[in-house]
Amino acid sequence: MLKQMGYTPGSGLGGSGRVEPVGVEIRRSRAGIGREDPVKEKLRKEEELAWENRRREEELMVDFGCRVKERWRNKRVVVNFHKAKGVLDQLENKEDLHEILMKLRDDFRYCLFCGCQYESMEALLDNCPGINEDDH
Repeated sequence: MLKQMGYTPGSGLGGSGRVEPVGVEIRRSRAGIGREDPVKEKLRKEEELAWENRRREEELMVDFGCRVKERWRNKRVVVNFHKAKGVLDQLENKEDLHEILMKLRDDFRYCLFCGCQYESMEALLDNCPGINEDDH
């Protein structure tokens, strides 16, 4: 009957063309059908554990890198803050000095760098070279 359907002895059957029939594996252990061999199961669990440890280690490395970067950024913020505060203080001091020098000139006709008080504003403007120390 198989010959009438096109089967030739020695050739494969089905879509995959198997020549050999599915082999029968006799289990030596008394475990159930779905149960793996204890050695294979132990190896599989060890592989899963090793993979989980590698993944956890990689996560820790990434977290460590992020924490180090964040600390560095925080330190940079503090350093930049102190720099900016120093510059601001210096600028404020310059502005305060300028305001004081202008008040001395306007109210008292006095030049700090000339070291004298003038009789009038015209005398101050004629005899004093300027407001700043560099002008003297």
